Amino acid sequence: MDQPERWSLETLQSRDHKLCEAFIDAHYADVFRWFRWLTNDRERAADLTQETFLSFWSSLQDGRGTDRSG
Repeated sequence: MDQPERWSLETLQSRDHKLCEAFIDAHYADVFRWFRWLTNDRERAADLTQETFLSFWSSLQDGRGTDRSG
């Protein structure tokens, strides 16, 4: 299964923890690098990365992941 299909919102909202873990593993380093570049602070970048994925996970669990209106 290719990644765009594998990581659709509907699939991620299925609460398949292994799939969500794979999604996070696949994107964590890129998100961390971006925050590291943005903040120039390794600890702050790690905190922001963790907060980003926690927020992402929470939004999937309560259905906000499908709301594109903001």
